[in-house]
Amino acid sequence: MSSVVPAPRPSSPPAWVRVLAVPPAVALVLVGIWVAGGIVTDDLRGSMALTALWFAIVAGAAVVAWRRAAWLRPAAAAAVLAFAGVGGYLGYTSTTDRTVDEVLVSGPAALEGSFRGLAHPTEGTAAVVEQGGELVLTLSDFRTDPGPDLFVYVVPGSSSGDDVDGGARLGRLKGNIGNQQYAIPAGLDLAGGATVVVWCRAFSVSFGAAELVPAA
Repeated sequence: MSSVVPAPRPSSPPAWVRVLAVPPAVALVLVGIWVAGGIVTDDLRGSMALTALWFAIVAGAAVVAWRRAAWLRPAAAAAVLAFAGVGGYLGYTSTTDRTVDEVLVSGPAALEGSFRGLAHPTEGTAAVVEQGGELVLTLSDFRTDPGPDLFVYVVPGSSSGDDVDGGARLGRLKGNIGNQQYAIPAGLDLAGGATVVVWCRAFSVSFGAAELVPAA
C-alpha cells in the first residue's frame, strides 16, 4: 500500500517582507482617512460618517488578514493602531475646548466684521488693525466649536466663506474660545475687503466666516 505524502505547507515570507508590509498599510489607512474626511464631501457629518465606514473596513480587513495570513499580522496591527491614534486625536480635538486670552493690539480698525456660523456655530468680531506698518488680524469675543486641525485664513475680497481658495493661511487657530491675533502677510491685497475663514483642514469644511468691510 502506498503511503500518502502530505502536501508541503506554504512557506512564510521572510521577516523583512513582513516589516516592509507595515508602511504601505499605515499609508493606506491615512490616505483613506484623508479621502473620506476631506475629499469626497465637504459636509462635516458626511465626512464623519465616511470616516467611520472606512474604520469599519480597515478593522474588518485587519481581522481577515490576522486569521488567514500570519505574515500580515504586523501590518494589520499597525493599520489598526494608526487608525486608533488618528481617530483618538480627531475625537479629542473635536470635544475639548481650548481657551486663549491674548492682549490684542490697539488702534483703529481698517476692516471689521462679525462671524457667522457655517458648519458650526461661530461668533465674535474680526478686525484688521495696522500697527507699526504691519497688519494684524484680531479675533475678539471669539467662540466656535472645538474641532481638529483648525486654521485661520484670510481670503481677499468678499466671499461666502465656504472655501479658502485664493486665501492666505495665517496659522493654526490658537483656541476655539477667546481673544487672539495673527500677523497678516505683507503684500496681501485687502483693498477690496476680505473674508476671514476658520477652516478645518482634516475635513475640508468651514466652521465659520466673517466678511470684513471698512470700519465706520
